[in-house]
Order: sequence, then C-alpha cells, then structure tokens
Amino acid sequence: MTEGFCGEMRSLLARVAQLTGGTSSANPADGDGAAPTLTEKYLAAIIAASDDGILVLDDDGKFEFSNRAYCRILGWPEDELLDEHFLKFIAPDHRERASREWDNALRGQDEPFDIDIVRKDGTRRSLFISRRRAEITGRWRHCVVVRDITERKRALEKLGAIDRRYHVLVETMNDGLAVIDENAAFTFVNRRMAEMIGYTPEEMVGRLAMDFHDEAGRKIIAAAFERRKTEGFVSYEVNIVGKDGRQVPVIMSPSPLKDAGGGRPGTFAVITDVSELKRAQAVLAKTADDLEEQVAQRTGQLTRANEELRVEVARRAQAEKSLQAKNIALRELLSGIEEEKADIGRSIHANMAKIVLPMLDGFEGELSAHQHEHLDLIRGSLREITSPFAETLSKEFATLTAKEVRVCNLIRGGMSGKQIGALEHISTGTVNKHRQNIRRKLGLTNTKMNLRSYLENTMSKRPGR
Repeated sequence: MTEGFCGEMRSLLARVAQLTGGTSSANPADGDGAAPTLTEKYLAAIIAASDDGILVLDDDGKFEFSNRAYCRILGWPEDELLDEHFLKFIAPDHRERASREWDNALRGQDEPFDIDIVRKDGTRRSLFISRRRAEITGRWRHCVVVRDITERKRALEKLGAIDRRYHVLVETMNDGLAVIDENAAFTFVNRRMAEMIGYTPEEMVGRLAMDFHDEAGRKIIAAAFERRKTEGFVSYEVNIVGKDGRQVPVIMSPSPLKDAGGGRPGTFAVITDVSELKRAQAVLAKTADDLEEQVAQRTGQLTRANEELRVEVARRAQAEKSLQAKNIALRELLSGIEEEKADIGRSIHANMAKIVLPMLDGFEGELSAHQHEHLDLIRGSLREITSPFAETLSKEFATLTAKEVRVCNLIRGGMSGKQIGALEHISTGTVNKHRQNIRRKLGLTNTKMNLRSYLENTMSKRPGR
C-alpha cells in the first residue's frame, strides 16, 4: 500500500472507533480533525451492525482495534482487550495450532481456519477466522473477521453422530440397501447387498442396475416401472444374477429419493434375500405332496379295510342269523324231548301206581318188621323212578360221587344213619363221614340248615310237582 493510503487507514481506525464505540489503540490525533465523510459513516455503520467480530492486530499479535460484536463473542470488556496478545484468549489445546496459523500469516498466507477460544467466564466457543495482512502507516497489521460457529459446529457434530449411527445401521442390517441415480446407475450399495450376489460395493457402484439382471428380470423391472405410474412404488419379486451366475431371488422394495427441493434425483431400495424362504417353500411343497400321497395311500387302505369289514360284518350277520335259526330249532327239539320225557315219566308213574305198587301191597301181611322196612324202601324208590332228584343233584353239584348221591336220596327219604349203613353195607361212622362231605360240597358247612330239609327243597324244584 502507499504511505498515503496507510495514513488514511490509520486515521480511519481512530474515527471508526469513535463512531462505533469500539476500541482502538490508534491516537485520535492521527486524524486530521475533519468531520467524518459519508464513506467513513457507512463503514462505521457496517462495523457496528455486524454480528461478526472485526479486529485489527499488530505484527506482534496484539489487539489494536475490536468492534463490540467481537467483545461480545469473547466476553471481555472492550478496554481490557487493547494491547493484549491474541494467544491469551485461545483455548490451551488450540494454541499450538494458532501459533502455526500466525506464522503462516506472517509469511503472507491468509487461508481461513477455525479455532476455539475461551471466554472470560470460562466457556468455550468455536470461531471461524478470515484474515488479511496489510501494511498500514509503515507497520504491518492484520485485519481479522471472526464468526462464531459454535452452534453450527455442535449441530454438525450431532449430525455427524447421527450419520455414523445410520452408517452402522446400514452396514449391519440383514437386508441389502442400494441407491441408484436418475440414470439407473448404482451410487451406493451396502456390504450386505454386495455380499448377497458375490460382489464388493466398489465393483457395483457406477454400474447400471440392469447389468445384474437377466432378460426375465429386466422384463419384471420394466413392468414394475409401468405399475409405478399408476400405483406408485410397490414391492416386487425378481431374481438378481450373482457374480458366479447363480440366480438369487429377492424382494425389491423401492422408494423415491427426494432432494431438498422436492425433486427425485434417484431411488433407493431395500433388497431382501428370500433364497432360504424359497428353499423352505420347496421343502414344504414336497412335504405337502408326500403327505397327500400318504393320505391317498392310507385312504385306499382304509377303503379296502372298510370293504373287508363290511363283508365280514355281513358274513357274521348271516352266520348269526343261521345260528339263531339253529338255536330256535334246537330249543324246539329240546322242548319236545323234555315233553316226551315228561310223558314217559307220567306213563311209568301211572303203571307203577296201577300195577307194581298194588302187587307190593299184597306182600305186607307176609313180611317181618325188618322186611317190611325194606318193602317201604322199595316202594319209595319205585315212586321216585321218574323223579329228577338225582339228576338235579348231579347237575347242580357235579362234585358229588355216586355213593354220595345214593346217601342223599336215603337221607331225603327219612332214613337214619344206621338204616343207611345197613342198606349200603357201610358203618354208621362212614355214613356220618358221607354226611359231612355232602354238607361241605353243598355249601352247608357251619350253617344250621338241616340236610334232609335242604334235599327235600331241592326235590320240590322238579317240574310237575
């Protein structure tokens, strides 16, 4: 700069400080005492109204001027900043960097940078620094514009954290995710999408989506695009051709990708591999077919078994019917036999009463008392020839011996043990032994039932009596 321009700048700093209420180490006497020009007033208004901090440092790094906005950002009173070195207000962990940037400025490198400062109250703020080194009144000075980017930086950090979370989510999800541009070329695929068909993400990005489909798949996608015109974005099933040539069945779920202006610069889609589902469906279908075949076979077996059972039931019904007819005939035959036996018994009984018994009655006057007893026994026995007593007793109590049956008949006839012994040629003790066996076999042991009464009751059961 020329010496004249530098002098004007020195004077201008003093006047701006006076007009804006800012601070300046420039001596007011450096001005010419003239009233501020319109340009000076405009500049003063701009500096005063600015939300950005504006300051001037000398070539040693000390403050020569700062507007109120910078004092507000830094949190220091205006009069305490002058002649202070700028490093005093830099955050300790950023001072090394600030020193490097200052060295760059001394070499004429004026690239902007961001830095953290510490306010007087101890709070920390992030600033974006723009600077220019210029020679003013024969000395090098640094004109600096400072913008507080603390909230913006926090927002970006928060956004970055959100982006990182979304990135982790996208890269760890079980489904594939792909983004294609308006030309249907991949601009992004997650790792799962690439692994699904044997590629790496780098191999897929930049290639057309149609490159990964055969002719049948392209037709399905074309049909889906046509449906999109009337139905919007809908999911559909299609095969993707893997790097090794295999067909990978997937469910494609596309959605529009909108920019800030509401335009559609592309589409993203969630791609679900349904290979396992297809295999499971195939196994299920085969299982269902096998079950149907088994059911058909079992149904045939049951049908045949049912027919066989029906035939067997019919055969048995016929056999039962035949057996019933035979039983009826047998009962009729037995009834006839019983009736015939009864007739024979009645005939014998009548003949005994008319012929034999009168002849025995004729012997009574010629017999001794002992013989008379035998005659009574013979007479009683003849009367019982047609009696069912012995038969009934033998049927009901099959365990009785023939001797015991005869003893029962004599007891029922009222004979004593001595009389029975004389007739059977056995001792009275043996008769008593037979009595005990008969009572045991007839179930009369330890009862008070009289054996003769029991036998008479048994005899009374015969028919016709």
